[in-house]
Amino acid sequence: MKKLFFLTALLCASVAIFAGSTQYCDVTSPNAKFTFSLTHVGGNTYKIQFDAVGDEKFASVYNINCGVNQSAGAGIFFGGDNAANWEFSDNRAYLEFTTASESSVPTNFYANYFCFNKKGGGLIEISSFDPSDVDWTATCAAVEDNEKPVMGDVSLVKAGGNYAIINVAATDNVGVVKYRAIDLSKEFDGQFTPKDGKITVTGLTPSTAYYLLIYALDAAGNQSELANAVSVTTTAYYTEPQAAATAPTWPAVQVKALYSPTYEADYNHQDWGSGTVYTQDTYGKKYVTNNNAFFGADGFNHNCIAMEKLHYDIWIADDASLRIVPICRNDADSGNEPEVGKTVDLTGQQWNSIDLNLATDYSAVTNWKHVYQVKIDNAQNLTFWVGNAYFYTTVDPTADNQKPTDVTTAVASTDYFSVTLTVSATDNSGSVVYVVKNGETEVATGGGASGESATITVKNLTPATAYTFSVIAKDAAGNEADPVAVPTATTNTLPDAAPAPTAAKANVKSIYSDAYEAVTAVSNYCENWWQAPSLHQTTLGEEDHVLYYSAGAAGNNVFGWAMDSYDFSGFQKLHLSVYPLAATTVEVYPVIQPEAEYHKVSETLVKNQWNDVVFDYTEKTFTAMTQLGFVLPHTAVAYFIDNVYFFKDGGTTAIDETTEPTQVRKMIENGQLVIIRDGVKYNVLGVKF
Repeated sequence: MKKLFFLTALLCASVAIFAGSTQYCDVTSPNAKFTFSLTHVGGNTYKIQFDAVGDEKFASVYNINCGVNQSAGAGIFFGGDNAANWEFSDNRAYLEFTTASESSVPTNFYANYFCFNKKGGGLIEISSFDPSDVDWTATCAAVEDNEKPVMGDVSLVKAGGNYAIINVAATDNVGVVKYRAIDLSKEFDGQFTPKDGKITVTGLTPSTAYYLLIYALDAAGNQSELANAVSVTTTAYYTEPQAAATAPTWPAVQVKALYSPTYEADYNHQDWGSGTVYTQDTYGKKYVTNNNAFFGADGFNHNCIAMEKLHYDIWIADDASLRIVPICRNDADSGNEPEVGKTVDLTGQQWNSIDLNLATDYSAVTNWKHVYQVKIDNAQNLTFWVGNAYFYTTVDPTADNQKPTDVTTAVASTDYFSVTLTVSATDNSGSVVYVVKNGETEVATGGGASGESATITVKNLTPATAYTFSVIAKDAAGNEADPVAVPTATTNTLPDAAPAPTAAKANVKSIYSDAYEAVTAVSNYCENWWQAPSLHQTTLGEEDHVLYYSAGAAGNNVFGWAMDSYDFSGFQKLHLSVYPLAATTVEVYPVIQPEAEYHKVSETLVKNQWNDVVFDYTEKTFTAMTQLGFVLPHTAVAYFIDNVYFFKDGGTTAIDETTEPTQVRKMIENGQLVIIRDGVKYNVLGVKF
């Protein structure tokens, strides 16, 4: 079988005739064609198979400009159009035809450039001619390339001590193969092969300014008519480092060092018979290699299981590359883990900081427990310095990286406006911080000793509402456990409103009650006076505003009203409506200037119902009252309070609705001032709510 190859890049200067040997022919030019000479038998079908070689790919359909022609009277039939004679796959094409009559002499026919409709470059091979015993020859039509490339833009990427990297671009009918860089004033002239759209111009003089004219060249030697220029100033060129490598900053507990002044490590470096020479100087270990370049560090046995990376600082005068190979024994000490090398590219005239990832760059190594050598090879005829060489991890092994465990949660109790949780967790630090969330919102925090229960109260909730909280346990180092859900907790349903008071308005001086106007001396909302109780104002029934107090477990549970000095003379009985959630007492103390406090304590109140409490102060002088205070027992207790007023005996037993108010009651509700006149609410502008 005869084979004929057509090379898309070779330009022929004359006609070449091939028979029985592998040859090359240019069929990439639109002017190119190849001619077959065939002695054939009438009525026979012949098929030529073309195979793509290398990266060559055929188009999926033939090109409409394909021309397949024959000599006059040749008796070869190609059908009504050329398409019927061509068949294409990705990397194979067939030309099939049938002879109309016998030919006793060779008949010529040809197929031109367009028949191949190729994509990319490479070789085209005539891999078979069927039938195989047919005598045939093929002729390549010569094509001469006289077309010059057209130069595009150029720009400087980087200049070194003796080189410059330049972006280049040009177009050509066949292809640009090289670029020429000229600076006549410096008597510099060189040709450079492009790679990835760049050329590296070498042979420059350090610390020198150049004005380089860049021309494009094709394979036929045609040079672009015009050049584009780029200014280049080379840097200084040094044959040794001018300073030491940057000192590493990783803590020593995170490092397994081979050589480093920082970590005072200098394990034995040997040439292992390669002839490599190394010396210690001011800037590190200097290595001079020969053609048999391999050497390494040994004399150690590092457990690098916890290490993440292998770091090298290497200085070299000119760009180069070398390979770094850590060598590990297996656990059985019967052999080595696979020797995997990582090639690193070094940039000249600088320290190269190299971080090699043990998990990805050396993925074939499965056990880093016994690292006993690190080899450097593929470094022929180089001179370079190693400033630091060490394994390291970014994780401090002494740091607390353990998150709390055994997190438990439970609902301890609920009331109208809060839910109290019990939580616990264990942590190696000895203490745990808890964050309570409602959805994504943080609603409470607390803490406690590891392994011990802690209580956390979530406040400012809505009565008769179901809540599903989650708790995140974390330690002082910030390690967080996964959120743990708390069983659903439902706040309590509010009680009914307090019974309406019956005292006549003329006999009352009110502090807090929807039934009466508060005296003007009561200048602010009831306060907890920076003590332990939490307090809320809420509404019971339709319109009855009440106060709700919840005492802490210990401490000063004091709250009350402050007022301008006010004369309550003649109104010296104090009324309270109290709804306690547990059997308890209530203690009150009017404060009379100058600093007299009249403390009285009620009898034990009945829980879960409204209690009317009256304190009799008729024996006291109330000419200058400034406060009305309450003291809760120093145990956890909560109650509602309403209808706080001083009164005097006499008059009707029902509220006198005809009495015109002489004062108004003021209060803060939902963050704004509310004025209540005759039981009707108004804002500060006098608009009824």
